[in-house]
Parts: sequence; C-alpha cells; structure tokens
Amino acid sequence: MARRTIDPEGKRKQIGVRFGPQDRAVLDALATAEGVSVGKLIEKRTLALLTADQKTFDLLAAICARIGEAEDVARTAHPAKDRPDKLSWHQDLYAWAAVAEMLARGPIEDRRPESVVTDEGYRHAESVKMEIAAKKREVLDDLSRHGISASLTPSREMAKKGGLFGSILQRYDRRGPERAMIDAIPDDDSRGAAIALHDELKRLDEAEADEDTETSETVKIFRDMESEGRRLFREHDQKQRITAIMEGIAKLRETLARAKRQREGKR
Repeated sequence: MARRTIDPEGKRKQIGVRFGPQDRAVLDALATAEGVSVGKLIEKRTLALLTADQKTFDLLAAICARIGEAEDVARTAHPAKDRPDKLSWHQDLYAWAAVAEMLARGPIEDRRPESVVTDEGYRHAESVKMEIAAKKREVLDDLSRHGISASLTPSREMAKKGGLFGSILQRYDRRGPERAMIDAIPDDDSRGAAIALHDELKRLDEAEADEDTETSETVKIFRDMESEGRRLFREHDQKQRITAIMEGIAKLRETLARAKRQREGKR
C-alpha cells in the first residue's frame, strides 16, 4: 500500500536561529522550568506572537522590560525577610500589585492612539483662550490707570456654610462690584473710558466661556470613547467569567452524578 502524500504546505520545516551564550543560558533555564526542549520552548513562544503586529510586539517587549523594573520597586520597598530575595511578580503580592499598576499606566498609556491634547479643535480652542487671556490682561492694565482693580476671571467659588452636608460652594460674580466702583468715578471722561474697558472685559469673558465649552465638549468626547471601550471589555470579560463558572458547575454536577452511579453500582 502506497504511503499517503503529505501536503507540502503542512510539512514542518526547521529554521536555524542563533543565540549568544547568555541568551542560550536563559532559554535552557526556561525550558527546564517548563519541562520542554529548547526547540519546543522557542516554537511555543514564537507561535504565541505570530498574531501580533509590530506595534503589539513592541508593546509586549516594553511590558516585559518594565515588569522587571516593577518587581525591583516592590523588592526595594519591601525586602524579603523570611522568603527568597527574588520572588517573581506571580509569587509576591507586593510585586504583583506593582506590575498591575505598571500595566495600567505604563507602556500602554505611552501608546495611546488618540489624545485630547493632540486634537486639532482642542488645541485651537486652547490657543484662542491664551490670546483672550493676553487681551484681558491689557484691559486690566488700562483699567488700573483709572484706579480700578479688576479680576482676570469673572467669578470665583466661595464656600457657604449651612448646607445639608456641610459647606457648599457658590459662584461669586466679580464683575458687578467692579462696575459699581467704575460708576463711582467722579470724572466723566475717566468713568466713560473705564465703562468701555469693562464692557470689553465682559465681552472677552463671553468669548473665553465659548472656548471653554469647546474644550469641555472635546474632553467629554475622548472620555466617553475611552469609557465605552472599557465598558465593552468589562461586559465581555464578565460574560466569559460567568460562562466559565457555569461550565465548572456543570462539570461538577457530572462528576457528582458519576460518583453516585459508581457508589450505587457497588451495592
């Protein structure tokens, strides 16, 4: 009987890879720890990374480098006394927590694809706000020549006692008292010039508020996008956990039922 022809595309081929003495020593230690050959270890880890594009691979490499840093931070702050000096992150709660924090705020944060500070609309609005602030300072300088000390911001928050849960914050409008001081200027020309400057200041306040609205809306868009992505994964992860629990319960029931049948069969 003739041997079945093996599909050439399905035939396994060997690829030669060279490693230096230090890297080979690491590979030998890892292979021994996992109970496999060095070749199997390299194959297993390579296959796990084949689906990763270059950006993902770079992220994984950065995470691996930062894991050691996070472990060192935990060891330095909480040196082991009655246990081995070099516990890995999966063996020590301090190190695990440090690595968990690194994963949340480390390389993944550095690779954020979109940020509100790089958004063109946001940057334009912030630039306009800086220009408005500069113009307002010029108006404030002109008002000071008429003896009026005005504020850069139109209002401020003040604590008011007596709220249901303690002190509450209230907005205090600064422009009203400023206008009262201007109206009290005895010289007509000076008073008229100060009124015009104060009106310009209020116009700049409104323009600044419009830009504040623009930046706030942009920030909300980015925040909502990030929150939605996190929510979707949390729901997906929760469904997977529930599915795993239900599968575990079903297997436990099967095991109990099988054990019961075995006991009944021995009677």
